[in-house]
Amino acid sequence: MNSEKIDFVILWVDESDSKWLEDRKKYNPSATDDVSEKRYRNWDNLQYFFRGVEKFAPWVNRIFFITYGHIPKWLNMSHPKLKVVKHEEYMPAECLPTFNSNPIELMLNRIEELSNHFVLFNDDMFLIKKTEPSDFFFNGLPCDSACLNIHSISPTKMSVYSSLQATGIINKYFDMKKSIMGNWKKWFSPCYGKQMLNTLYLLPCKAFPEIKQIHLPYSYLKSTFDTVWEKEGDELLGTCHNRYRTKLDYSHWTMRNWQIASGNFYPRKFSFGKSFYISDEIALSECIRYMRDSKGKVICINDGDMSLDFFSKCKSRVNGQLETLLPNKSSFEI
Repeated sequence: MNSEKIDFVILWVDESDSKWLEDRKKYNPSATDDVSEKRYRNWDNLQYFFRGVEKFAPWVNRIFFITYGHIPKWLNMSHPKLKVVKHEEYMPAECLPTFNSNPIELMLNRIEELSNHFVLFNDDMFLIKKTEPSDFFFNGLPCDSACLNIHSISPTKMSVYSSLQATGIINKYFDMKKSIMGNWKKWFSPCYGKQMLNTLYLLPCKAFPEIKQIHLPYSYLKSTFDTVWEKEGDELLGTCHNRYRTKLDYSHWTMRNWQIASGNFYPRKFSFGKSFYISDEIALSECIRYMRDSKGKVICINDGDMSLDFFSKCKSRVNGQLETLLPNKSSFEI
């Protein structure tokens, strides 16, 4: 049973904001930085996040809307469950302005009003089916899916490096075998299905090779952020001074890995949701079908490398399906 308050946190960027664009032009990232335009490409579907929350998670305590300062014209600022937080309200001035989501997420524990139990969303994540508090926290523990993983490094995939940085932190503080065998019921839960084989196969490793990252909303304890900051504050602060993403950045995955390595989580099925990296017609069709059939409770719609024409097509079809699923305005909309 859950008695704690659970907040949702969502980050949003309006790439058409003139002030934001002006600030962005003042800083010239190095060649190794990730300044891909697709990180700021606007799908114009943020309203469906709020509609999904109202319809499928009416139990949520508050929604913390994290922004550079821009606000959607349609957003109901007087909604009692909405809390708009600007970067400057909780991040140090020397770290601003930032065009890097990693510092914004790493410092969320500095938001005093944020509950200890919160769920972190990106603006490409949507609820598509009824949820319960126990889908995100159970007996006070964050719900998550633990599985060992390993893959080759690609210099073009920034997320790989963030995952490796997060792995390095837990290997500094945790012995993998003691961590897993001390919580073996959580690591080898039947709810993982065949994914358990990955962990079993990699169990002979002397240290964590990697914890499989899932691009879905993450359940966090604010106290986990406090603990990691206390132990590795200098490292994290280094990332927070990077205005653009770099391969040496730490991400919120560091906090997730800490929760899993410490056994401070409750097992959840991998089928809870699905992330789609849309770069072709096949992936687009699978994404539409997943939403249409409500196969999971959450979905992440991540746009891959695509032409402007294909992006326009994806935007039309994805938003059309979201409109079919969530046609009614929420009370978060004016």
